[in-house]
Amino acid sequence: MRAMFGTPMTMMVMLACVVIGIIGVTMVILSAVGRDAASHPKSEDGSRGEGARSDAGSGPARCCPRCNQFSPAYARFCAHCGYAYEPRG
Repeated sequence: MRAMFGTPMTMMVMLACVVIGIIGVTMVILSAVGRDAASHPKSEDGSRGEGARSDAGSGPARCCPRCNQFSPAYARFCAHCGYAYEPRG
């Protein structure tokens, strides 16, 4: 065993590096999951809504202040509740 891993101090350093690596990978995965959930907010009924997923990837989007769903940035009205957006200047 000693010939393969070296001194006990070397083994402890290697174990610490493995633990730090596992913690780092876990944090990256959890932050990606949290960022995805934040980009698709829930509506009042608790669902993610149809528009949150169907408009994803179609370019810039804007969030409706009334129904909290996403519509394309070029839209004049919310595709879900009909709210008229203020014109962008």
